[in-house]
Amino acid sequence: MKKRLKIAQIGIEHDHGSSTLASLRKLTDDFEVVAYAETGFVAQKEYNKAQEDALKDLPIKTVEEVLAMDDLDAISVEPHDTLLSKYAQMVADKGVHLHVDKPCATDFPSMKKLIDTVKEKNIVFHTGYMYRFNPAVNKTLEMVKNGELGEIFSVEAHMDCEHIPSKREWLNSVPGGMMMFLGCHLVDLVKMFHGYTKDVTCLSTSTHLEDVHSKDYGFALFKYNNGLSFAKTCAREIGGFDRRQLVVCGSKGTVEIKPLERYTNLGMQTYMNHVTDGMTKGRWYDCKLHTEFPGYDRYDGMMHNFAQKIRGEVTDMFTPDYELELYEMVAKACGIFEE
Repeated sequence: MKKRLKIAQIGIEHDHGSSTLASLRKLTDDFEVVAYAETGFVAQKEYNKAQEDALKDLPIKTVEEVLAMDDLDAISVEPHDTLLSKYAQMVADKGVHLHVDKPCATDFPSMKKLIDTVKEKNIVFHTGYMYRFNPAVNKTLEMVKNGELGEIFSVEAHMDCEHIPSKREWLNSVPGGMMMFLGCHLVDLVKMFHGYTKDVTCLSTSTHLEDVHSKDYGFALFKYNNGLSFAKTCAREIGGFDRRQLVVCGSKGTVEIKPLERYTNLGMQTYMNHVTDGMTKGRWYDCKLHTEFPGYDRYDGMMHNFAQKIRGEVTDMFTPDYELELYEMVAKACGIFEE
């Protein structure tokens, strides 16, 4: 019988915080959630309904009390984006397996220190990039690995939404604005399929709509020896959520995932079109293969993977060194990179 891992969570203010905790509590074969630690960023009386539901009947402690627990296997870190590296570093210093939500830090030196500690302590470092567990993304990655798409020369990644003015104004609190807040997911996809590059150009700007002047329109170019990739994320796009998409272009084939995800009564769903050079006897829409994937929970697979990595059941490409390279690309895409 597999060991249930004792886990606590620090913070719930991150946009994924309540969903991550809900999945941890749902995955009873993997985890025993024993405590939640308030960071003080949001008072308990200010929790929203999703946060209240995720915390129901869970012992609430201080961060210091959770860090003093000597029987924990892991800790999940889900405070406000600007506090992720602060609490993640405290967990890493304790030497406990760590899940921290994206983007993990708001500056490169903090991320470098965190990765150095993780490697020194030899603990699992797991991050909240949920598209790594999207079935269409994983199918595309499988096609890349088996050579079906040939040499990848371009990735186009979109992640848009329609946020209210106050949420867009809030982006001023996050270095890099929208590119840091959501665009980091896209940079992960670019790196996953086109690889690491030091040549990154930030073109983010503000729409200035509704008199909001944050960087609510994020755009970055990634230059490689064999092509260009880009990431685009806008907080003021009507219908933007349903237009989230990923296009992977290779010398032997093209994949289009659109939308990357859609909420349905079956759960989250994703849709994929692809064409390879052996199919190109007609136009794209005459020869493409269309795949609809069954509904899934975007957080369940992510947190189950965390448990698997702790138990040594799986290894993957997302090593601490991968995460540090990724963060360098994210910081450059946000125009804030400093070593």
